Amino acid sequence: MQKVIIDYEEVGSVSLTSNTWLWAWGNSSIEENIKRQIATVRSYGIKRGFTRLYNAEWSADIVDGWDMAAISAYILKAKGVYRVPSNDNKLFSFMLFKKIAVVDSLPKKKSQL
Repeated sequence: MQKVIIDYEEVGSVSLTSNTWLWAWGNSSIEENIKRQIATVRSYGIKRGFTRLYNAEWSADIVDGWDMAAISAYILKAKGVYRVPSNDNKLFSFMLFKKIAVVDSLPKKKSQL
């Protein structure tokens, strides 16, 4: 049996209640260790004048969430993107897969002589 271990980065979320996007770097409820690199996307937006990349919150829908995740994946050279729904399907969180490793979860058997 094998296990997949994923190192991930939080990108941001779309609220279907308020119809807004909120970047992870602008969300104080997200732990710092899972939003360290996403500030690079903000810097990229500031340098190039892309307001949606440097404004923490703005009017958005689910397609905008996918767009921000895709742009972030490109800038940060991520392996993939995932959308996590909330229990009530009113908040969708987007994350990047930075590193993916497959490891054996059971110890290897010694060969018998």
